[in-house]
Order: sequence, then C-alpha cells, then structure tokens
Amino acid sequence: MEQTINLYQAVRKESKRLEIPLFAEEKAWLGKGYYFWEHHIENARYWGKTHYGGNYEVYESQYCNNKFGLDFVDCYEHREDLFSIYEKVKGLKGYEREYDLPALVRLLYEQVLQQREDIHYIRIDTGTFYPKRGRNLSVPTRPKQIWIPCVRLVQVCILAYPCPEIRCERYERVYSHPPIG
Repeated sequence: MEQTINLYQAVRKESKRLEIPLFAEEKAWLGKGYYFWEHHIENARYWGKTHYGGNYEVYESQYCNNKFGLDFVDCYEHREDLFSIYEKVKGLKGYEREYDLPALVRLLYEQVLQQREDIHYIRIDTGTFYPKRGRNLSVPTRPKQIWIPCVRLVQVCILAYPCPEIRCERYERVYSHPPIG
C-alpha cells in the first residue's frame, strides 16, 4: 500500500538554512545517501542530542513508500533476499570483514538492478541496534509479559534528492535547538 510518510533529519546547527538534505558518504552504514528517521521527530532529536552534542536542527521531508525501494521493515521478500545473499557469502574467506551490511545491501541492490527495477530508497528498522531507547509498553499475558514498542526506529536512506519517483522533494527546518546560556 502506497502512503506518504514524514521523514526527519538531524543536522549539525549551521548559521544558514539548508536547501537540500545532508548527504552521508563516510561511515554510512547503508551506503551513500540522505539519511532520515521515519515518522517520529523524537528519533531525529535523539540523534541530534547524542551525535551533535545538542547543537543541531531537525529538517522535515517526506516520501512515498512504494515499490521503488528496498524495504527491510515490511517487505518479507526483501528480507529473505538479504538473508539469501548472506547465506551465499557466509562461507567465503574473510566474509566478516568484507561483507558487512552495506556490502550485502549493495549485492542485493545489484541483483535487483539486474531485474531492471529502480531503487530510490532503503528502509530498515534500527530497533535492534538501539533496544533500550524509546518507550515500550509492558502487556501482561499468561504466563509472561510481552513488550510492545511504542515508537519504531525506522531509518530511511534516500539515494538521490530530489526524487520525483517517490515524491521526495520538500525539505524544511522544523526544529531549532534553543541557544545555550
């Protein structure tokens, strides 16, 4: 189901407003692109506090979550494809150093491109990396309790901006940290 979703990006506070999103090249865990948090501005504010020492701004954009992306959150087929590639390279010498998540995503990306599909975003749930962050609801069941996360930690890497195929074109500041002192 296609829907328009709000995206939030925390960036180090600058003296001027940014016209386009911040592009990540180095240490980008899903590869080069424009990284956003999906749905919740609080995820971007948390990122700004922890990675920019509180000296940050949050910008909002949006995109259309459609067939033009690799979706490791809601598309079981894409997750199974990723696991399949992992199983293929797992036995190779040096796989732990050479086949990290960005390398596996690139292999999957190349495989999808061979099928002539355009990929404009990568979507992944980072909740497994930040398990203690956010609010959770403890729901009693018998014989144990289950934990339901109230905020999903979904990160989206937009590969090109602007991108009319996923309607990712608007970018505006929505949060500015107040001055210190």
